Amino acid sequence: MTTQTSTIAKQAEAAGASPEFGDAYIALKAAAAQQPAVVTGDVEAILGRPATPFAQWVDDRRDLFNSN
Repeated sequence: MTTQTSTIAKQAEAAGASPEFGDAYIALKAAAAQQPAVVTGDVEAILGRPATPFAQWVDDRRDLFNSN
């Protein structure tokens, strides 16, 4: 276990997650880095328009995330 992996696992436990969750989370991230998720056209087919990029979605709703 690397120092970074150990730190992430400890942070997960500190937040109330089980030790197994921290290990599973690290394994999931490692697997995703080696084999990213398949991108499909399902969202566009369902909505009838291209998917909105996450950054644009957040920007469009910035007022909901500001405390001012």
